[in-house]
Amino acid sequence: MELRKKRILFYVLGGILLGFICLSIIIAFFPVSFIDLKFSEEVQEHQYPVLDFIMKGISWPGSLPESIVMVLAIALILTLTGLKREVYLRY
Repeated sequence: MELRKKRILFYVLGGILLGFICLSIIIAFFPVSFIDLKFSEEVQEHQYPVLDFIMKGISWPGSLPESIVMVLAIALILTLTGLKREVYLRY
């Protein structure tokens, strides 16, 4: 990898790490506020069927039976298309 790309990657990862540390410190000093609780209650008391459907669709692949089926299906597709090397884990 060339030096410029390494430097950009270093700064991006450093910025993400710094942001995570700052958010962790803020949460440690101000754990739960009244505004946060009130906002969460307000959002959760409304039901939107379309939003519920979207959220269930997003979380569906993370369920246990579906995730195993997806991994096996992708492995089968890669094997059938001749990409056998991509199916196996390489270290």
